[in-house]
Amino acid sequence: MQMIFRVMMATLVLVLPTTLPNAQEAEQQAILKTLQQVRANFRSVDEDGDDRITRNQFRSFVDANAEIAFGMSKQIKRMRAYRRAFNTLDSDGDDILTWQEYVEALRSRGGQG
Repeated sequence: MQMIFRVMMATLVLVLPTTLPNAQEAEQQAILKTLQQVRANFRSVDEDGDDRITRNQFRSFVDANAEIAFGMSKQIKRMRAYRRAFNTLDSDGDDILTWQEYVEALRSRGGQG
């Protein structure tokens, strides 16, 4: 799953112009830093390191993402909509959320995970 993250970052680098004005460059760096933190948040709740989290772990993941105001996490936390969000993201319905499922959901929602 690290490969998926690397591919996402490589894709980001490829689509960015080589010379960005300072403001755009700073914004892209901020986005990259946020994505790295989201990945770190996922890893921190994934107790066995298999890139899969349970419903209970998902709650901690959302709460950590809410702290950095990522995507819909603040709203999910405020509305206590963890179950609904998990069900939406768990595309194969196996009650486990993989990093790949999460990344695919981000892509399909334009980064609003």
